[in-house]
Amino acid sequence: MKSGVPRAVRIVSLLLSVGGLVGVGIASLTQFELLRQTGFHPSLRTGLVGVFLFAFGFSIWIGILLWQGRRSAVFWAEILLALQIPVITIPNVLYEFHEGCIALIQLIPGSIIKFEFEFHFGSGFQINFGSEVEQLVFGINVAALAALIYLMRLSRALQPSTIGRPDDLVPESAHTLPDQSATPQA
Repeated sequence: MKSGVPRAVRIVSLLLSVGGLVGVGIASLTQFELLRQTGFHPSLRTGLVGVFLFAFGFSIWIGILLWQGRRSAVFWAEILLALQIPVITIPNVLYEFHEGCIALIQLIPGSIIKFEFEFHFGSGFQINFGSEVEQLVFGINVAALAALIYLMRLSRALQPSTIGRPDDLVPESAHTLPDQSATPQA
């Protein structure tokens, strides 16, 4: 374990890996129930649940690699976080995916436009295509957005010359990230 991995990276890695573990459990139970209901015949629904099952499992792995300070995990963590930002409900389509926690700001248009805020720890996914989705809702998972912005800034700050090995977030000699506010001395 690299002791110099920034605390914020550790928090993101925990949210991804623990959230992924919870998500694997939820998706596995959902998949088993769907298969049981259909007589263990594959369908579009079981395929979609399988995609989320893969995403949750992949998130566990990426969270572990982030915890270890692997720079290559930052790219994949950014993709996983970007997938968690939108929550969209339009007539006939619903999409939501989150791992670890969700801090959701929603805009619900209607006769009266409402803003709602929701926060909870856990993992979940929803995807639905059909007539039972009638409400119009646009939401942003601000927790995932903040984590994504942090990782994007971190990846820009890490120049190849500041790392020991190409896949380290932490220089081998210093075990800390370079101080971005320091000015070069002559």
